[in-house]
Amino acid sequence: MEIAPAIIAGHFAAHQRDMPRLHVSPASRYGNPAVWTLHLSYPVSTRDGKLLGLALVSVNVAQLQQIYGEMNLGAGGTLALLGKDGTLIVKLIDGEVAVGQESGDWIRPLLQVTRDCRTGLMTSPVDGVERVNSFCAMDHHPLLPDLMFSPRGAVIVRPTEGQAIRATAGTAFRTPSMQDTYVDFLLDSPVTAVDVYALGSDVARRRFPQTRNALEPETIVSAELGYLNQESDYFSLDVAGYYNRVDGLIGFGDGTNRLRLVDYATPGVSGLPGDQDRGSLLAGFDPGRSAFVVGDLSLVNEPAVYHQAGGEISVRTYPVDGLDVYANYAFNYTWTVGGPLDGQVDRRHPQHMVNAGVQYRAPFGLDVSADVHYSGSQVWPELETTLSGIGRVQLPNPDYYLLNARVAYRMLDDRLEFAVAGTNITGNRTAQHPSGQAVATRVLGTVTARF
Repeated sequence: MEIAPAIIAGHFAAHQRDMPRLHVSPASRYGNPAVWTLHLSYPVSTRDGKLLGLALVSVNVAQLQQIYGEMNLGAGGTLALLGKDGTLIVKLIDGEVAVGQESGDWIRPLLQVTRDCRTGLMTSPVDGVERVNSFCAMDHHPLLPDLMFSPRGAVIVRPTEGQAIRATAGTAFRTPSMQDTYVDFLLDSPVTAVDVYALGSDVARRRFPQTRNALEPETIVSAELGYLNQESDYFSLDVAGYYNRVDGLIGFGDGTNRLRLVDYATPGVSGLPGDQDRGSLLAGFDPGRSAFVVGDLSLVNEPAVYHQAGGEISVRTYPVDGLDVYANYAFNYTWTVGGPLDGQVDRRHPQHMVNAGVQYRAPFGLDVSADVHYSGSQVWPELETTLSGIGRVQLPNPDYYLLNARVAYRMLDDRLEFAVAGTNITGNRTAQHPSGQAVATRVLGTVTARF
């Protein structure tokens, strides 16, 4: 779209006057046919601040209207984008979208101070622009019907000054993210010209309200019992055991919701009962991808409950001044109850892990340290697209070790330090995930000055 000279001149005048990093002009009706348009400009300047030109972009406000119109704010929810001059660019309130209006009487009630919210015109500490800002104490998630609580507590008993027995218990939760709720894209398959839709929970629920459910938060209940002994000046001991219960993990489920041949007879037709509604809406040929859609995969709460028990023991000794020797061992056991993997051991986390190392800090400025890490084998159940659909495959990852070392020299009362550090110095090329990049040898030299 060609931009009117008057608009370009206005942006040049704004940058010559105030030199803002980004200037947004009020929304205006422009073009043929006239549409509400927003203009944004970014200055191109020399190092001494001389303005050379502008990068000017026009945005059709209808695009913002479409984005806002697809949001689910709940009953009475309001979302608005306003210009610095108070012009309402786009607003969504109770499901209705308004574009390019003066805020007028609508903004005044918004600026009133209420019991739980504070709203007003405030200057941003980042760019110095005055904006309408609102802060509210949110008592619920817009996509969750119930309140979420995460109580926790701890008790520490000290039999002596150098010993401690601790017991902790608590809960936590993770609400669905935007990725979990709003993704909407096509996934490739190994078959040419055949794709599958990946749908977030809110997208799937709004399209197919009769067959899809909203996501629930992921939850965890955990407990730990530990003992710490620091009675001696020559060693310390830390022992801990724990239990975790994880429920409602969010993922893409264990299979594709496949379309039937009859669904392609009336593509794009809605209002049919049950899964017929899903099939008729998704079935068809996507010209942008040059592929047929054969089904969808939705984000859901996994039916399995994960139970995890484990422990760790750590010992650190200080035999002489400047010398530390440490080692720790961790054991982990995870199993599932319910779902397609009922009763199976989950091996995504290694069952055995060992860390050990030595550090020496000489009085004449030499520092030497080395440590070795061992991780047991893993098996990752990952989603994979196959000729029969999308399902889980077991991807093994072998056990591995890493050996790291560091040598440094300090001088000028420790104000200057030269150091060389190497990770995986034995060149044991292994990945920490079946699909991950192999860990290669790395050597890093550093110079540190302290003032």
